[in-house]
Amino acid sequence: DQAKDKEAFLTVSHSFLRIIPELIKRDRYPEILRIIETLKRYFQEKKMWALLAGQVLEEIARGQIPTLLEDKFLSSKKEIRSSIIPIFVSLEVGVIPQLLSILKRSEDQWVRKNACEALIQIGPMAATTLVKELSHERLNVETTCDIIRVLGEIKSFEFQNSLKNILKKYISHENPKLKAQAYYTLLQIGGEENEEIFLEGLNDSNLEVRKRAVWCLGMIKSEKGVERVLELLYQIITHPSPESTSLESQIYQAFGLWGNLVIAERTLEEVLLETLEKRGLKRWFGFFQKNPLSDNALGAICDSLGKIGTKKSIRILSQLEKSSEGPLALKIKDTIRKIEGRDQKPDLQTPS
Repeated sequence: DQAKDKEAFLTVSHSFLRIIPELIKRDRYPEILRIIETLKRYFQEKKMWALLAGQVLEEIARGQIPTLLEDKFLSSKKEIRSSIIPIFVSLEVGVIPQLLSILKRSEDQWVRKNACEALIQIGPMAATTLVKELSHERLNVETTCDIIRVLGEIKSFEFQNSLKNILKKYISHENPKLKAQAYYTLLQIGGEENEEIFLEGLNDSNLEVRKRAVWCLGMIKSEKGVERVLELLYQIITHPSPESTSLESQIYQAFGLWGNLVIAERTLEEVLLETLEKRGLKRWFGFFQKNPLSDNALGAICDSLGKIGTKKSIRILSQLEKSSEGPLALKIKDTIRKIEGRDQKPDLQTPS
């Protein structure tokens, strides 16, 4: 700040190239961030020292400093990683190769999660490189999922068309985790325009993909989707299996996303309440009925009734609460409180 000529500014600025590695060794990241932010300020002001500051920033990005930060990030605890993230974000495109390397090298999901946070904060400048990486299809499944997730969080229209085309390839990938992540990101960047893709996902052979498709259809409030999902629910109830239990719970959870739609002269609230009456009786009378609801399914129904339930839900939920205990009883009580706290007029939505 006190430099009065070019030589003085460069002398001090270049000294940072030697100082920063020593600060990294000592875990003094706030000081590193202050140095980089000061150089960026001079560069962005476009005044006397702008070109010189830009030159030094380029040297920082090209040299050993990003690699030293990468190694620290990979080997350190959460607190250190949290201190390094703002430095990565400040260096922007200069550290994208290092962040990609972290995603490829690390088997620790929290390390990868923190690297993803940095890429999301860097934003559209990172997106172009990430889309190119995806298009090459040379990454392992975990890294590919991480990159797809990051691109879904970066809000920019510049790369979305090319990303959509890539994602449409991944929804037919053999790995179900990758397929499920592709569905989620398609929801984030395309929403309703991907309705047909989500509907096709209901027929997927993998349970997790079908669950993700149900959730996506609920998020876009698909009228076609709710009818198909009700058909799927009746199939599950008619032919129950251990595998279908979690899918059933996901369907009940998704009803709360759709709202209290009227389908075939019945509201979704009425569908949920009928399910409680027929298959939740073990909670009230102490005996098991055929195909009783699991605790997860009961919890999912409560979650949805907390969003769409009306006065008619309170009576059945109150009966259920009396014969329940532990976390489920607390959830039921909370659901009743949410319903009572809302406007008691039914929020009926009839498909056009």
